[in-house]
Amino acid sequence: MEVDSLYRRILIGFVVWQISGMLLVVETISYAQFTTDTESIDTSIEEVSILDPAVEMSKRLVEAAYRGNIREVQSALASGEKINGFHGGPSSNFADKFGGYPSNARFWTPLLAAVAGEQDAVATYLIGKGARCDVKHPQDVTGYSALLYIANRKTESESGLIVAELLLGMNADPHEKINVVSCVYEVSLGNTPALRAKHRSHKRLSELFARAGSKLGAVRSKKSDD
Repeated sequence: MEVDSLYRRILIGFVVWQISGMLLVVETISYAQFTTDTESIDTSIEEVSILDPAVEMSKRLVEAAYRGNIREVQSALASGEKINGFHGGPSSNFADKFGGYPSNARFWTPLLAAVAGEQDAVATYLIGKGARCDVKHPQDVTGYSALLYIANRKTESESGLIVAELLLGMNADPHEKINVVSCVYEVSLGNTPALRAKHRSHKRLSELFARAGSKLGAVRSKKSDD
């Protein structure tokens, strides 16, 4: 009896081991298929071309702004690159500190690149040189604004608050919605700069947005009355 019981336990163990191995193979195949699909999607995204001939390219300037290289920024501007031009891609030129690549970096202007890279000195310089806060690329499907990049930061900083105030002074809207209708995760974080700042617990930035939002609302109300 003990031999039969031991045999049954060995047999059951062998069957369980076989099933586990089969599940592992299935999981590996599924993951490989998912990775292949993802890579295919990423590749197709990177191959998006700039179709609008009116779109200005400022690749060197955008990359310099993202890295905080003020001398390179000045040199790129002096060489004729446009302060409100776009990068054009690929996004892999912008490896971030987590090892990933911002999916919409190819649509960045120098100002967007500077605030995304938390290079506030460069952002301040660009604003002083005439960078606009409302420039959007015709193919940008995310619609991240400069204010939203600041609101999305992990921590508040004095320099970030200064840049936010400058942007608000240029009539940047803290209640402007991003254009990500299919990404539940993005929406859950807050789809406006004001909501994102609240989600990130940026108290001073939220207060700044609240004051600016009230002023902006009053201006709009007056214009509609006129």
